[in-house]
Amino acid sequence: MKFRIDNGGFVGIAEWRGTGLVDVDVTEPDERRWLEHYLSTPYSALGGPIDCPEMQYEAPDSSAQAFERAMNRLAERAYTVRRIDDADGSSFGTTQRRSA
Repeated sequence: MKFRIDNGGFVGIAEWRGTGLVDVDVTEPDERRWLEHYLSTPYSALGGPIDCPEMQYEAPDSSAQAFERAMNRLAERAYTVRRIDDADGSSFGTTQRRSA
C-alpha cells in the first residue's frame, strides 16, 4: 500500500510492505527523518467506555490498516496524502489537509 505525500509540493512516497516494514522515499533529509520517526512511533489515544477510559496504542507499521490510519492523520499536520495504486499510479482517494 503506497501513499503520495504533499505539503504545498511533492514530498515523497511512503509504502507499507509488511509488519514493521515501511519504506519512506523522500529526498529532503529533515522531512525524511520526521516522517520515518512519525511512522515508527506508536500512536496513543484515549479510548474505552466513558466510565472506564484506557490508553490505546497502535504502531503505524503494525498492519496495513494502522498504516492507512497514520497516513490519514498526516492531514492534521498540514500534509495532503493520496493512496496510489501500485500498478498504474491511479488515485484511490485524497485526504486533504485540514482547513484553518
